[in-house]
Amino acid sequence: MRRLWLLTGLLIVGLAAAQPVMAQGGGPPPRVPITEDTYFQLKIPALALDIPVFEAWMNRRTWEFRVLTEEAGHLQYTAYPGMRGNVVIGGHYELADFAPGPFHELDQLKRGDTIEIVYLGQTYRYQVVATALVSPRDLRVIQPTPYEALTLLTCYDYSPQAETYTQRYVVRAVRFGATPAPAVSGN
Repeated sequence: MRRLWLLTGLLIVGLAAAQPVMAQGGGPPPRVPITEDTYFQLKIPALALDIPVFEAWMNRRTWEFRVLTEEAGHLQYTAYPGMRGNVVIGGHYELADFAPGPFHELDQLKRGDTIEIVYLGQTYRYQVVATALVSPRDLRVIQPTPYEALTLLTCYDYSPQAETYTQRYVVRAVRFGATPAPAVSGN
């Protein structure tokens, strides 16, 4: 019986951790599904990048990116623009045919560059505060934050021997006027 209570408690904690961050006013996040009609837009002037962002749905223990090519994916269960928390958006570094993906030049961003997101008719502006290379298993970069943050990530450093990318390139930005963010730590 004690084991059942422990498992129930762990399940509740796990489900609570997987839920979206609450909106700043305390209410639930927007329940607008991101589809072809309700996507949002990511603009990075320094890279001349202007692409749609669709929802990257959780599939088992990871997010589904196979259907995304020239667009980016908002990681399901992370914050949405305008919410306190970490808005996490991923995009391909390279496509299946080895053509450059939308985040191919992400490593060209530098501290101080501006990133814009147009979401539900409102523009949110963020400033890059840090970049880092991290292990694919390092989930700290997608954790919720107590301030309005934006994290962009992509695969990086392809290893032909392992037939996989060995690192993730991460860009952390904070919304203009938000509390300053701590640095993103790498390996």
